[in-house]
Amino acid sequence: MYIKAIARVNPSESKEKVKRAVINVLDPQDPALIVREQEDMIEASGGEQSVIRLFRTFSSKGLLALLFELINAGKSGEGYTFMVNRQAAYSGQLVLCDDEQESPLGPIYVHLDRQAAELLTSMYRESGHERRRRANERRPED
Repeated sequence: MYIKAIARVNPSESKEKVKRAVINVLDPQDPALIVREQEDMIEASGGEQSVIRLFRTFSSKGLLALLFELINAGKSGEGYTFMVNRQAAYSGQLVLCDDEQESPLGPIYVHLDRQAAELLTSMYRESGHERRRRANERRPED
C-alpha cells in the first residue's frame, strides 16, 4: 500500500519549501515515509499511516465526499490521482484542486494505489459518512 505526493520545483522556488509542502501532504511521522529529490522534482511516499492521516484531515473538514469525487475522476489503471494546493500544503493545510490553475506554482499530485484507495473507502463506509451522504441525497427539496 502506498500514497505518493509529487511536485515540480520551479526555477524560482526553494527546493526545501517544495519538499516541506510535499511531506506535509503525507504524515511526516509515517515510518514508511521515503523522500526522493531530483533536480526539478520532489516525491514523497508513505504507507498506511499517511493514508489514515489523509482521511482524518478531510473528514474533519467535512470534505470526504469531494475527496472521493476527485479520486474517482482521477482513476487510472494503476490507481487514483488528485491534486492539492502547494501553498496550502506548505502551511500544513490540505486544499483540494479541481484544476492545475488553482495552485499558482503548480499543484502537488497525490497518487493512491488500489490498496490505499480501498482503505480510504473502507474507513469512509465505517465512519457513517456514506450513509449520511445518501440520506441527504434522498431528502426532498424544501
